[in-house]
Amino acid sequence: MYRCRWFVLCENVVNDKQSNNLTLVNTLSVVRAPSFPALHVRFAFAAVLDREGEPAGQLSLRFVRENDEGDEILLTATGDIQEPLVAQFYINFPMGIRLFKEGTVTFRVEVQEGESEWYSVGSQSLRVERLEQADVSPPTKSKEPEESKPAAG
Repeated sequence: MYRCRWFVLCENVVNDKQSNNLTLVNTLSVVRAPSFPALHVRFAFAAVLDREGEPAGQLSLRFVRENDEGDEILLTATGDIQEPLVAQFYINFPMGIRLFKEGTVTFRVEVQEGESEWYSVGSQSLRVERLEQADVSPPTKSKEPEESKPAAG
């Protein structure tokens, strides 16, 4: 069985191809929008899973958003794991993610080994708030510049 070493929501994930290290850009705990529904254009997640013992088949991962109407599967990925004891996943959502209302949104990482049942290995919550517009006074009308007059001479 896999367990989640860590799972992070952020705006962008950069993978160093030589070292396979990840750079997590702007980790997210709160996002704000002026109205809802809204599109948060920079959204990504990264997770590292590990396990003890041999995997029980091909590893699949899914990224789930919990909501009042039921869970929404945002992504499912299946692949051969090069190092079966440690699995690193990340995705940048190029179209962003829709935010439907203010409140707390929980995202979950689930895994499946072979044909077994899906099980949750980690979750993260994201606080969604309304962006309050600062009261801005209307600009004051500036004085018209005085006409320049030629100097008397």
